[in-house]
Amino acid sequence: MEVKEIFLSESTVEKIEKLSELVENERRELIEEIVRPLLKKEEKMLLRRPSIRKKMLERCGKKAFLVPEELKFPIVSPLSKDCEPDCRLLFAAYLRANEWKKKKPEYAKVAEKAKELYMKHKCANKIKIHIGENALTAEEFMELFEVE
Repeated sequence: MEVKEIFLSESTVEKIEKLSELVENERRELIEEIVRPLLKKEEKMLLRRPSIRKKMLERCGKKAFLVPEELKFPIVSPLSKDCEPDCRLLFAAYLRANEWKKKKPEYAKVAEKAKELYMKHKCANKIKIHIGENALTAEEFMELFEVE
């Protein structure tokens, strides 16, 4: 079979890049829509503050974050007394890491670790996502949301 070559103009390539950005933005919006209702407003406000994250690291140690060196991907609630991983934060960490792993390949391991901990802590039936009349466990949703 003869090889068929296709040549694209720079403007076509630019359009493809813009389309890719639109898809990424829609994906981020979808993830935000899913993650937003998982946490209480107070928790979200606390987790945004670097000083709170430092206190969480001091109180709970490295297990409070999936990337403790950078205080990223918190998996323990700042309101928690016991420093145990929170299923909601594990699920959110998985979605966020999976969202960014194309741009930051090291996040693929973060997503994998979040999923492992999610299963280890028996979180599978603690979060249900309703899509229309159907309900999915977070685990089922994770499978739908895998990014290659």
